[in-house]
Amino acid sequence: MLTLKEINNNINAIKKSTHNVQDKIQVTIIACIEHGIEHGDYTQFNRLIDAMGNGVRRSDCVTYIQYVTPLNWDNKKQSFNKPRKNSRSYMLDEANQITWYDFTKDKKIKPIDCDKIFNLTDAQKIAEYDKRNQKILDKIVDPDNNIPYINDLDALIARSEA
Repeated sequence: MLTLKEINNNINAIKKSTHNVQDKIQVTIIACIEHGIEHGDYTQFNRLIDAMGNGVRRSDCVTYIQYVTPLNWDNKKQSFNKPRKNSRSYMLDEANQITWYDFTKDKKIKPIDCDKIFNLTDAQKIAEYDKRNQKILDKIVDPDNNIPYINDLDALIARSEA
């Protein structure tokens, strides 16, 4: 079993390596953009995404690359493709201004407020409403036969208001 110190060291190493990996990915994206501008070759982006696997925020990186390049992601083929009409261009300046992990920052997860979803006071009001309805039913229904008193409308109204 690991000691607390070893656990903390592992956590710190993971944190450090995650930042290092994110920075290496960013540097590689910039290099791929520069290579794409100079040679027209975009295949290195596919290799980068393949190398990331599923452990890193792969889909966020794909979103970023689509933003800073003229490339489109094909979900079926799991690769980038050049669009037929080249209306977009590589955006090296933008890529240098914001990193892929800041561009696609995860939204903070908000805990579910169960009190708002299920308001206890509303449930209590419903229970009280049901009790009132039951009292009214008791007044207008013959308790022996469970048949409503409907023969005399005036008597029915008088019983319900009593």
